[in-house]
Amino acid sequence: MYLIMSALCFSLALLLCYVALLASKSPTESMLTGDMAVGSIYVPLLIGCGAMGVVFLVRFFRTLGQSPATLTDLTVAACLLGGSILLAGLLHRQLRRLSAFQASTRVLKPGTSVPGDSSSPSDASPRDAGKVA
Repeated sequence: MYLIMSALCFSLALLLCYVALLASKSPTESMLTGDMAVGSIYVPLLIGCGAMGVVFLVRFFRTLGQSPATLTDLTVAACLLGGSILLAGLLHRQLRRLSAFQASTRVLKPGTSVPGDSSSPSDASPRDAGKVA
């Protein structure tokens, strides 16, 4: 049972990693895709699921001598991990498409500047401060 719980926690951590990446790259800003949600919800859940996965895995190995793993436990754990890896591959493909779309259309989040844009004050040199265009 500890092996299944460990596989479930690791699968959730892997999927939460991709959900957080997709949420941070989303061109539309909503309550669930904002930076606050990524930093306050997704990342702590990801760290918690990963830590609990390690705890359950260590607990599985500690109790392995008393109650050996059954074939059902191994099969369910392998299916959970395999399914999450397949789903992570689909999410990775979607992330690549979104990154390529953003690179081609230069979609920027609010508060960022376009590289090479001379209208931002940080690009102006101190020598040009007194000149009028």
